[in-house]
Amino acid sequence: MSQTPQRITPRIFKGTRDFLPAAMIPREDILETIRGAFHRYGFAPLQTPAFEYLEILTGKSGGEADKLIYNLAYKGGDELALHYDLTVPLARVVAQYPDQLPLPFRRYQIQPVWRADRPQLRQGRFREFVQCDADIVGVDSTLADAEIIALTAGVLADLGFGSDQRRFVILVNDRRLLSALTAWAGLDPQTELAKVCRCLDKYDKVGRDGVEAEFDRERVPAEAVHRLLRLFDLGEAAGGAAAAEKLAALGRYAAELRPALDELAALFAALEALGVPDERWSFTPWLARGLDYYTGPIFESVLPAKPHIGSLTGGGRYDGLVGRFAKRDLPATGTTIGIDRIFAAMEQLGMITERPSRTRVLVADFGPETRSASLRLAAELRRAGIDTEVYLEEAKLGKQFKYADRLNIPLVALIGPEEAAAGTVDLKRLADGRQVSVAAEDSVDEVRNLLAG
Repeated sequence: MSQTPQRITPRIFKGTRDFLPAAMIPREDILETIRGAFHRYGFAPLQTPAFEYLEILTGKSGGEADKLIYNLAYKGGDELALHYDLTVPLARVVAQYPDQLPLPFRRYQIQPVWRADRPQLRQGRFREFVQCDADIVGVDSTLADAEIIALTAGVLADLGFGSDQRRFVILVNDRRLLSALTAWAGLDPQTELAKVCRCLDKYDKVGRDGVEAEFDRERVPAEAVHRLLRLFDLGEAAGGAAAAEKLAALGRYAAELRPALDELAALFAALEALGVPDERWSFTPWLARGLDYYTGPIFESVLPAKPHIGSLTGGGRYDGLVGRFAKRDLPATGTTIGIDRIFAAMEQLGMITERPSRTRVLVADFGPETRSASLRLAAELRRAGIDTEVYLEEAKLGKQFKYADRLNIPLVALIGPEEAAAGTVDLKRLADGRQVSVAAEDSVDEVRNLLAG
């Protein structure tokens, strides 16, 4: 006697999600918008495996990366892991295919990544999520950094961010400036910069007093703390003339800051030439971005009206990473556009319209007598580029109309026995109930008219 199989409870791992069509369709629209911006800026697509050798992934930031990695057991004995970002795979690819990738190499990559991290659903932070990266490898000029910032501004504007509650700001700073300030404060940048950046990076969460307390816990000398906290006295400044004034104010502190300030001035001039509006970016002298592989300009975009979301995008220059895998180092800069953070923000701002289907026309079924005519109509509409679905079983028209209404399909095409005999098609628009009868050969044009109207 056979036993009934035990039922398995359907469930998913915490920090991951299923995207049903109503949510997946707007996500696809967002991704297409981002992909279109990447193309406009001349970036080429790249795809890499979901897993890498563990030693490849841990070559980026050491112990910090270890905390994020999902290790994979492999019977061959090699240590593998799911990639937790797309920057390390890019560096590995550039080192592995030096003769096949002309420099500068402008690549974009849109793939899932996995992090063994604590999920925060309201902030759009998950254990499995999609990253949209754009990077330029092989150029050490600040023009490359300016291109990445301009691309970021273009993507967010294309997605509908820009004013009022949807206003975004790209925060800009430079690790070289933070290094120079660390030296001016009497600390050794080689050993103390990472500590300084970790403390400054907590400003958004703990404020100025909290950062001062962090410096105290890290046993940073009081005089050094006094100098470093002048960053907050300066305040941040919207782009253009205001940012230039902040650079001038910093320049009055010490001559050793001048080289870093000159690099920032060149970056700001390039942003102006690229047409990035002043209100879209801000010089934020305490911006640190905690990862310690950044070596130059750093940037991230935020929504002032939704501070709990955190950064929508983030990146910077990382000139030392490719050299960990190649015989020679190559400069690189780039950004990550967080589709999940963006989607969460757009949902909370009412910018997402759920769509259960992309179908524009449902061809109803009247049974075997007229089915061939219905299928021919569906094929013709599809050849014309109109998303068309055929109802696949004989059913009452009321049930078929209810199906179309539930999926927000705007138009139903009807070929019953009378229409088939007369060579016509009845088209009904569900939004207002308008119904017209047209010759079968005119159905494509009339469908377009009804959809447009």
